[in-house]
Amino acid sequence: MLKSTTAALSAVLGGCNAITVEPEEHNTFKARIARNVLTLLREESHLNITADPTAGSYYLERLIDQLAQSAWTKFQQDIA
Repeated sequence: MLKSTTAALSAVLGGCNAITVEPEEHNTFKARIARNVLTLLREESHLNITADPTAGSYYLERLIDQLAQSAWTKFQQDIA
């Protein structure tokens, strides 16, 4: 279930137009889980309503980059 959910979420964030989640094995329980993955992403994450689900990620990337640069500078000072 985690593999299917992660793959479907990646597809949505990547900008896909349509998704089909196939079950790993052909039995009724796993087929039901595969159908419910898309329902879960739509109803609980509201990814179908959001125009750009990755909006704002540039801000986080900038903060992480600043943190990494600061840590690298401190690391270099400790070595010298």
